[in-house]
Amino acid sequence: MYSLDQLRAFVAAAEQGSFSGAARRLGKAQSAVSQAIANLEIDWGVELFDRRTRKPMLTDKGVTLLAHARVVLNQARGLEIAAAALEQEQETTLNLAVDEALMVSAIEPVLREFAERFPATSLALHAVASPDVLALVAGGRAQMGLMFSNLSFHDEVDSCYLGELPFVVVASSTHPLAKLEAVRLADLCVYRQLMVRGFDGLGLEQVPPVSAQQWWANNLFLLRELARQGLGWSYVPQHMITQELAAGSLVVLPVVFDHKPWRAPVDRVVARGAKPGPALSWLMAAVTDCFSEG
Repeated sequence: MYSLDQLRAFVAAAEQGSFSGAARRLGKAQSAVSQAIANLEIDWGVELFDRRTRKPMLTDKGVTLLAHARVVLNQARGLEIAAAALEQEQETTLNLAVDEALMVSAIEPVLREFAERFPATSLALHAVASPDVLALVAGGRAQMGLMFSNLSFHDEVDSCYLGELPFVVVASSTHPLAKLEAVRLADLCVYRQLMVRGFDGLGLEQVPPVSAQQWWANNLFLLRELARQGLGWSYVPQHMITQELAAGSLVVLPVVFDHKPWRAPVDRVVARGAKPGPALSWLMAAVTDCFSEG
């Protein structure tokens, strides 16, 4: 039966192009590497290297088995990493509830580093409306949430303010509101308002209903699409409409009551009394600066 050390010798010799190079990489005597490979050839009944040249060359069968050897070694490394992670009490799985609009570019490097630091921890990302984040975290179905702040007090979760994102009022470039040089509140009241609402019927508290005509969606990306189709106007995060503004399919309405884009606060939430493990603790700290630039 082959051993992992024999497979390492085989792979190292193939990658280094010589038994001596493999020995240097592995910190072993060249004779030990040669013997390990010879034992593999005996066990498998195939010749892995053609030794008739000055440098050993992989045979066709050796090339085929090299790919399998690499897979086995990668799986062995994964097993060792998982065992070490469990020994350190790292979580096997984390569920995160995130408002889809908060997946800003600053989140990407955080997730990449998380994958490198905690390869044995599986991450499940659930894109939901901000009002639904609270329910998932409070109910124990998610260990952490990122959401636009809920102004009400909730004793089931602990909230941490992370920063703000600017919102603007948008409509299709073909919408009647887009033809106005200045948009008043009374102008908005005439047309359909597109708003976010979660499955429990709650909306974003920072965006009160203005128009008597309202359509609802459970994420801001869908609101953006409805607005692009000319079906109403909506408040959306400024970072979500860069391409639409460049293409001319959406316009920012010149509302007279907002001198600057108003900024919606962003919270990180975890269940009150939760005792986060190493992976969640790191992630909680890592996201704190993702919204600092707004």
